[in-house]
Amino acid sequence: MTSQDRGSTFAALNRRYARTLDGRIIRYDWPSHVVIRYDVIMTSAQRLADFVARYGRGRGARSSKETMLLRLIADRVQKLLDLWQKTIEHGPRFIGIDEELGSGVLTHQVDIDICDTLDTLTALEDAAEDMGIPGYARILMKRFTSEPCSCRSCAPPPHFLAWLLQCAHKCHPKLSPDVFERIFGELREDAAGT
Repeated sequence: MTSQDRGSTFAALNRRYARTLDGRIIRYDWPSHVVIRYDVIMTSAQRLADFVARYGRGRGARSSKETMLLRLIADRVQKLLDLWQKTIEHGPRFIGIDEELGSGVLTHQVDIDICDTLDTLTALEDAAEDMGIPGYARILMKRFTSEPCSCRSCAPPPHFLAWLLQCAHKCHPKLSPDVFERIFGELREDAAGT
């Protein structure tokens, strides 16, 4: 596999998290297709840190709840970058490539940690959006379409979903039941056809 292939072939953990084999691009939040590039998130993290610092200094009538939420978001973004750096440094960790889909299955704990961090970051950003924090811009921008997406990520064949679930059970037997359900529960339901 060439370095170009590693930069364009995605391996999946579940339906909402996949990354390129070179680790530089993550596709998250099925079916919204939030495409996240490592270099862009690094720049966004710096802008966010500057915004949080300015926001905290100019609090005035702004609530400490807003400031705390912004700090939590900045912390999650930094954790995301720290975890993400590990995938880039250590190279691809995946099982096989499904020739029909051109996708592999992610098998490492760091991918579970990244997915969990992205889930938390999304919830925090939703809360910031609900609060209407002036000047705050989301890090994870969702894309919406009027028609349901039918790409291989959004509409994979049932055998691929079953394969993802089998790999999850095989590769993560020591994961706590709560974390397993949070990361793979939706996949179990999809593989069962519910």
